[in-house]
Amino acid sequence: MFLFAVALASIVLGVAFLVLDVIGQLFRFYPDQGIGQALILIGLGALITGGMVLFNLKREAILQRVRIMRADLAEWE
Repeated sequence: MFLFAVALASIVLGVAFLVLDVIGQLFRFYPDQGIGQALILIGLGALITGGMVLFNLKREAILQRVRIMRADLAEWE
């Protein structure tokens, strides 16, 4: 249980540092330019990354559905 708490704390601290670093970089390098575009790109990157994480978590179920669909299509004439 202790190791799980330490691992979870390190993940949370790592993500918090990453978020603060990205925000700091935005305000450092885009003070007079449009931050809106940068925020949209960051959101899009987070969405793509989150989608890949979810896909990897459910990979076997998705691939099983694909195999079933391929088998059904192979029988269809």
